[in-house]
Amino acid sequence: MKHTPHTRAVRFLSGLFYFFSIFMLIALPGHLHSQWIPQSIPVNKPVIGLDFADQNTGWAITENTSLTDTAYILNTTNGGSNWNKQFQGNFALYSLNVINNQLAYAGGSDGDALLFKTTNGGLNWINLNIQVTSGVDAMFFVNADTGYIGDNLFGGLYLTTNGGLNWLQRQSGLTVEPRTLFFLNYDTGFCGGGFSLFKTTNAGFNWFSIFNLGAVQDVFFESNDNGWLGLSNNRVGITTNGGFTWSFSNPDTINGGPILKIFFINDTLGWAGSQYVGSIYRSTNNGNNWETQKDPSGSKTIAFINSETGWSGNSGLSKTTNSGLTFISGINSEVPNSFKLYQNYPNPFNPSTNIRFAITKYSEVRISIFDLLGREIFNWNSNESLKPGIYEYLFTGENLSSGVYIYRLTAKSSEGSQVYSDSRKMIFLK
Repeated sequence: MKHTPHTRAVRFLSGLFYFFSIFMLIALPGHLHSQWIPQSIPVNKPVIGLDFADQNTGWAITENTSLTDTAYILNTTNGGSNWNKQFQGNFALYSLNVINNQLAYAGGSDGDALLFKTTNGGLNWINLNIQVTSGVDAMFFVNADTGYIGDNLFGGLYLTTNGGLNWLQRQSGLTVEPRTLFFLNYDTGFCGGGFSLFKTTNAGFNWFSIFNLGAVQDVFFESNDNGWLGLSNNRVGITTNGGFTWSFSNPDTINGGPILKIFFINDTLGWAGSQYVGSIYRSTNNGNNWETQKDPSGSKTIAFINSETGWSGNSGLSKTTNSGLTFISGINSEVPNSFKLYQNYPNPFNPSTNIRFAITKYSEVRISIFDLLGREIFNWNSNESLKPGIYEYLFTGENLSSGVYIYRLTAKSSEGSQVYSDSRKMIFLK
């Protein structure tokens, strides 16, 4: 394998931001909680790419620090409950595109361009040995055979129509190094890089500029008309006419640095991810305003399969099954007389129920859900001490079977000793 100096300065800066963001996460206040649940991954590496075929099958790629360090392709077939190492090597991975639960592409560099492909769910990853660029920094496949790749170092943009076996140069009129690609179909697509966004309507034979008002980090289009840009100045660019005119998000609603990832489910609901660990942003009004959700893993990369279920990654991986909405909130800040676990309501429930509890001192709280065989099927940890008060936890059981379940609350002191534990029954009815 050929090793050359790693010249992509943006990867180095990304590493610096990663360690800084870990520090910022430690310093975050503990009064906001959103339902982004950390998932365990088998490597201690930042996650820089994430894509899912359906609610069960997905892949993630990890960063490396040099071409002699190891990058990994990870896979899950149960929605992220378990992640497995499928492929690894002393190379850099930059891009990922999942077509279905059997077919996926991963791009990177070992000094020369690398493009790996699996056609059997990741049991084997084949190096396609492409010879057209120095690195696959950006990638977008329209279908199993037709896709585009871009080189953010030397500015190449290429098209394949046979699954990556052959590539044709497609960059006439393009004056930026491709950082991000998005295609609506074979003919119509967008390429962002530098301070510009370009558009093609003829499969890349010609490109024309449609935006030059900020550093473009990511591009996402929900339809021919509705699109969004992740920009470097805490802003999201918004178009409703295919990119010919742009407006910008409210600058007071995002404060997490460059917007590196954009993902919209429809023309109103979407998420934005930043470099800093600890936050992800959600909009319900076409990207004009954003609410901050607490995400323990960070949101450098985002993938959603519907309006409720999605994953995010940076320092690790997190998942939500309720749109990332706040799921624990303070009901009363007065110090209660005793610890208490209340009966959930509504009960029976479908799909969500509230679990109320009271704590009399600063405590780290764990809520566990068990079936009647005593198997733990879900748990949540506050991962920090909650203030004394009364709280409500929103539990969503959309993947459960109808039946009786046990929920348990355990509270520990700041020294780690258990100060309270209680359990109650609840009923899920579909």
